[in-house]
Amino acid sequence: MDWKSIKDLLRLSPKELQEAENDDSKVPLSLLVNASDVQNAILAKLSKLSRKAYIDKESVLLWFDKLHKREYHVLQHI
Repeated sequence: MDWKSIKDLLRLSPKELQEAENDDSKVPLSLLVNASDVQNAILAKLSKLSRKAYIDKESVLLWFDKLHKREYHVLQHI
């Protein structure tokens, strides 16, 4: 997911725009999304991809094990 696809999701279709203009009580969801919502969603997805465990120390140890299996050298003092 890149910024272009995010901007495309936030755009209103002509039908949604017409409905919003005709009905003052109905606000389209795409108008309620702001930049911090997008940033939070991206950070949550990145965190989910990079974490091996919920607890940071366990996650780091799992990453160390994965790197050792691939024959990388890491400093480990935890």
